[in-house]
Amino acid sequence: MAFEHKTGNSKYTGRKRQGNVISSHVLLRKNRFKLVKCQLETLRKCRNIHAVKIALSRLPRTLDDTYDHILNNIDEEDRRVAHYALQLIAFSYRPLTIVEVAEATIVNVEDKTIDDDLRVLDKYDILEICSSFIELYVRVELISKI
Repeated sequence: MAFEHKTGNSKYTGRKRQGNVISSHVLLRKNRFKLVKCQLETLRKCRNIHAVKIALSRLPRTLDDTYDHILNNIDEEDRRVAHYALQLIAFSYRPLTIVEVAEATIVNVEDKTIDDDLRVLDKYDILEICSSFIELYVRVELISKI
């Protein structure tokens, strides 16, 4: 269905514009679903009804606030791993395997050294540490941005 839109002296039919409107609606829906998914992950960690009630009262209202909440709740000892893993994934040219991401955690960027003691013991810990920000595609074990 086309519509007309007037801006200044120009007039155009809205078929192309309608596609942009639909795209923005899809983006809003995706963000809402992502927000709900993140909130459900928070609630899933609750062990009893009392904890659920407390978590519900503290849930962030926006997706950005939710991401801030998730980042701020990463355990102190896991923050370095999360920081390096998320940076590597965000700026990689291709999807990475979980082994590649886990191996990258041994790099100490500040000292420009490699420290085997920094290696995560279980490569799947990366998924738990960066829970709402990454997904594992099981067939080939690739990690990519959501």
